[in-house]
Amino acid sequence: MFVKKVSLRRRTFLKGAGVAMGLPFLEAMIPALTPLKAAVKPALRAGFVYFSNGTDPEHWTPKDTGADFEFSRILKPFEPYRDSAVVISGLGNKVGGTHPTATAGWLTGVDAKMTEGDDVFNGTSVDQVIAARIGHETLFPSIEIATEDFSSAIGSCAGGYSCIYANTISWRNPTTPVPMEINPRVVFERMFGRAGSATQRAARMKNEESILDSVSREIASLRTDLGKGDQRRFADYLENLREVEQRIQAAEKQSESSVALPDAPIGIPESHDEHLKLMFDLMALAYQADVSRVFTFYTTRELSQMTYPEVGVMEPHHTISHHDNDPVKLAKMALIGKYYSQQVARFVKKLQAMPDGDGTVLDHSMICFGNGMSNSNVHSHLDLPMIVLGGQFKGNRHVQFEGDPMANLWLKVADKVGAKIEKFGNATGSLDI
Repeated sequence: MFVKKVSLRRRTFLKGAGVAMGLPFLEAMIPALTPLKAAVKPALRAGFVYFSNGTDPEHWTPKDTGADFEFSRILKPFEPYRDSAVVISGLGNKVGGTHPTATAGWLTGVDAKMTEGDDVFNGTSVDQVIAARIGHETLFPSIEIATEDFSSAIGSCAGGYSCIYANTISWRNPTTPVPMEINPRVVFERMFGRAGSATQRAARMKNEESILDSVSREIASLRTDLGKGDQRRFADYLENLREVEQRIQAAEKQSESSVALPDAPIGIPESHDEHLKLMFDLMALAYQADVSRVFTFYTTRELSQMTYPEVGVMEPHHTISHHDNDPVKLAKMALIGKYYSQQVARFVKKLQAMPDGDGTVLDHSMICFGNGMSNSNVHSHLDLPMIVLGGQFKGNRHVQFEGDPMANLWLKVADKVGAKIEKFGNATGSLDI
């Protein structure tokens, strides 16, 4: 028997003028006559999504534990993904301070040094530990994004702790915070190319030129070699990429003509809702194209005074978080929490729809969604909200622990993605989950 098929390399790129575009996993990347399950060792991914200013535990924590639990008000958007969801309660961080240490300790398991200056000292965050172990396999070891930029804030932000601690959730080492990128255009061009001057970007925007135009010949050539299944996967990927690019272009035009936000960097939507969706869609593309397998998303900054007209909350978030057990304010906190759950659930739905080897991208991911503070009224760092979505833990469970460090979960997550570590932060051992 003569076998003609020659497989594509997994790290194949389509290259054009200023473009190096990765590809999703395709069956054409499997050597001929090799069964799919035998050929594919799925790339495992980890994402860390942080929402700020604490929560209302009564509206977050499910009343019952074990399987088939009833989703709480805030977590209700995840019910369609029950089989891929595990709610984890009872984990905490023994840290001092309030908002700055909530972010500083969430992914590090460290009680950050109290200082109002730039002599900060924290710990290496788990996303960076994972990136250092498996990041060489992708174009970017990790991606760090946010929607609010307070990097210019200096001095003390709360309780004698430097604003530096509140400006990021990712730390490369104890003295080096990783900056969070808020501009979707910058993230897009890092991932797929076409970086350039502001004038060049504006010219492309005016002409509505797509990066896909630069690789059109390569796309046409590749399509001739793909089977029907790969044709569909490739078409879906290109459609996702183009749709995100078009939304970024629309945001750029809106920002360019805006008089309300004259200093807004090009590419940042005026709508927080659209900003969140764009950033999540970019991370879905990063996973689909295997550009990076690790990301952190600091959705809004601790102490944020963001308002949420989308859900009828017009008062500033941080102000509402000090609710004094007022039922009206607690209900508004629940609305904000549910809003962010809806955003993450939308992201999970996208991952679930992306074929990946013998499953989906969601099957091969762990998306950790939570906060470094529980009861916002008292700035509690105990019993922190956490839900993990994906296929790496047995789903359809609410698991209750009794004061274990959050760092124990990060030991388990690192192990699951192939970055096993023996010690991390204040961990006492890998979480039994």
